[in-house]
Amino acid sequence: MDKTAWMLLSAVLALPTLASAQTGTGAGQTVQKERQQIRKDRQEMRNDESQLNDLRAQENSAIRELNVKEKAAIDAVKSDKSLTPGQVKAKIAAVRKDYRAQKKSVHDQFSAQRKPLRQEIKKDQQDVRHERRDLKRERQGGAR
Repeated sequence: MDKTAWMLLSAVLALPTLASAQTGTGAGQTVQKERQQIRKDRQEMRNDESQLNDLRAQENSAIRELNVKEKAAIDAVKSDKSLTPGQVKAKIAAVRKDYRAQKKSVHDQFSAQRKPLRQEIKKDQQDVRHERRDLKRERQGGAR
């Protein structure tokens, strides 16, 4: 091959490299934006998880308070000497049933508050997974 053929061949082979180099800066910017979006989603997940933990702590505190009140009520029934053993059993059963209903109510209330947070966390986790997958595909040279 002569010199002209080599120059033409090298120019033809260099065109895809030049084209990818020109789009590479745009791809770098999109990679950077995707990384920022991943960071943002992860921060939102941490905030939601923190709120979820706060709600769990509040629920546990409320349940502990109910447990203390229940124990005090049961102790009061046990210490009442005017009741027969059958009446004591019946009153203790009624107290426990009442406090079980109160605990269930507290649990349901906090569960209703936690549900949207759990859904938001799940959505953010999915977003992060999808963005990481897209970022990985982009690094590997396009969607496969």
